[in-house]
Amino acid sequence: MISKAIILVGGPSRGTRFRPLSLDSPKPLFPVAGHPIIWHHLEAVSKVEDLKEVLLIGFFENSVFERFIEDASRDFPNIIVRQDQLQDGKLRLEQDLLGSLVDTRKLYVYETTDFWRQIKTAASAIPANAFYLEQYRKNNPDLLLKNESNGPEIVGCVYKHPTAIIDPSAKVCESHLRQSFRVA
Repeated sequence: MISKAIILVGGPSRGTRFRPLSLDSPKPLFPVAGHPIIWHHLEAVSKVEDLKEVLLIGFFENSVFERFIEDASRDFPNIIVRQDQLQDGKLRLEQDLLGSLVDTRKLYVYETTDFWRQIKTAASAIPANAFYLEQYRKNNPDLLLKNESNGPEIVGCVYKHPTAIIDPSAKVCESHLRQSFRVA
């Protein structure tokens, strides 16, 4: 039985390759396809049977993730999401976290066949966003905009934030960068 999952969230002194996008929002909270990057991780682990708790482990102050954790409680009501802030400025994953779990035989790996896309730089967020939107088209099309009479023209996979206003005469198109990636 799996009861906890760990998601490493890094800290404010890193993520320099993701600038300028990480200047106002830490990388884990940067939106991709309408949700913070870390939300997609929670969505994936929420499919693990018997999962009860997800720990966000990193060096961010607890206040950074407060709003996200509140939102995650609504989006994933069967999972407790909480943050563990590391204090010493250094995480030795193998020694500090995994070693003791292996010794007690309570460490499991969840292997998925779903896609995975690394987002290291600001530029890499664009094709990742396009890929997630393509996945929405296949698995959850209600999250995407549709053409409606007297509304804007929608071309391809487009997500609209609930607070955004689009002029009815506009034409909104998806990014074409996803074409360079194989879509399963």
